[in-house]
Amino acid sequence: MKILLVNEFSGLTTGYSIYGNELLERFYRDGYEIAELATFAQSTGKNIEDCPWKVYSNLPSNEQENQIYSHNPQNSNGKWKFEEVCLDFKPTHIIDIRDVFMYEFESYSPFRQFYNWIVMATIDGIPQHPQWIDLYVKADKLISYTNWGKKLLESYGLNIFGVASPSASLDFFPIPLEESDKFKKNVGIDKKIIGTVMRNQPRKLFNELFEAFSKYLYINNNVLLYCHTTYPDIGWDLGELLIKHNILSKVLFTYKCYHCHEVYPAFFQDARSFCPFCKNPTAKMPDGKDPVNNEILNKIYNLFDCYVQLASREGFGMPQLEAHACNIPVINVPYAGMSDMSETIESKGCDIKGYWMSHPMCMMEVMPDTSSLANLIDKCLQTEKVYSERKNVNWEDTYKVWKLAVDSSQIKEWKKQQLNNPPIFNEHKHVSNYNYAQWLVYNVLNKNDEYLIARITRDLNNGMTTGGLCGNYLIETPDMKHPQLFNRLEAYKICLNKRLFDNHWLSKV
Repeated sequence: MKILLVNEFSGLTTGYSIYGNELLERFYRDGYEIAELATFAQSTGKNIEDCPWKVYSNLPSNEQENQIYSHNPQNSNGKWKFEEVCLDFKPTHIIDIRDVFMYEFESYSPFRQFYNWIVMATIDGIPQHPQWIDLYVKADKLISYTNWGKKLLESYGLNIFGVASPSASLDFFPIPLEESDKFKKNVGIDKKIIGTVMRNQPRKLFNELFEAFSKYLYINNNVLLYCHTTYPDIGWDLGELLIKHNILSKVLFTYKCYHCHEVYPAFFQDARSFCPFCKNPTAKMPDGKDPVNNEILNKIYNLFDCYVQLASREGFGMPQLEAHACNIPVINVPYAGMSDMSETIESKGCDIKGYWMSHPMCMMEVMPDTSSLANLIDKCLQTEKVYSERKNVNWEDTYKVWKLAVDSSQIKEWKKQQLNNPPIFNEHKHVSNYNYAQWLVYNVLNKNDEYLIARITRDLNNGMTTGGLCGNYLIETPDMKHPQLFNRLEAYKICLNKRLFDNHWLSKV
């Protein structure tokens, strides 16, 4: 039994990295032969060398590889290295815990017949795209991130093997009040703190958080907001929002100097500022490539008097668990993955003002009521902070779900295949577009994929296509702006190229 986990990298501190590391450590402990395709890892480095299991790096190591890597955005998720790694390791099980669009290529790999495909559905909104549902159907075992997700997926008729929600690392725990008060004084904070830890991206509602905070200041002006986030990023112009809500002098951010490595809170200093310790212009907000370690992040959590997780949709929201592990009361939006928190950690959900369908994700997103949030913050801060031991959800329970999924799977064998040449182009003018699509998928592509047949039929009927995600026709794209002419010859070429790709790799087994 050989398990390959495809993930960001167990040596990093992202949510998926932490989750993957917890699984890998336990599979390794229990004697399984394991390996990791690490999409964010360099081919050399201390973190890789420290891993007791085999790590395959996904990042390019020279200019020639970089040219290939840059050709398709999906390569950053492991697409370009996947077959090479599979051929070398020959896994009996592939595990992936990321978003569905990150691992779609694993579902149509030429080696798919050789491994059990066990994936996590990290869904964060409704409805789910039809092709995502089709992808989940193709998994040998489907595991849900949340109880909310399980119920939603079951409403589509999917069979969910189990729920494997994460836990907060043991690195997060309450600091005795006298120690946290001392730490506050050391960093120059003498007020109560409302805190959040979330990436600066569009669905993280910094604008609404700042609006609610500005409303709360009319109730209590002796309080600060602390945002552990990144700027600039793919989301909000934080400086503009601070000015808009007139709270520039009321919101702290984490800054880290990449010269002397000191970490400290400060009011907004834009993208880069002078470090107060080494006096160099080398301080910036930490990010995924240069994060703060958990020891420091635990101290940051312990500065908070209440924690707010504000997102229009969320697959889970790990910082909520980490804040709770530090005995910090949690406020969130009771939608999608955040709905589970009311059962898991007894969080408080603010009122929802409204719903809308977002584009291009085509999922319902929510807008929190900022007045409701301000009132919840007020109630939360009225309660005196009391030190108590950490309440912990057990990672062992999470691991047991994955272990059972692996152990209950029938082992598939890697063996040489009899390869046949695909049929030459034939327009088959006498058959319908649907029957022609069937001929392409069954005979040229040598697959049985009803969703793809429907996709090809639709595009042949329209005489045009929008292509596919990252230039890959097999996967739907929400981009409707660039239609291309489409006919039976173009459809044949797509299926032929995929068949030749499959035969190339299968010939190496």
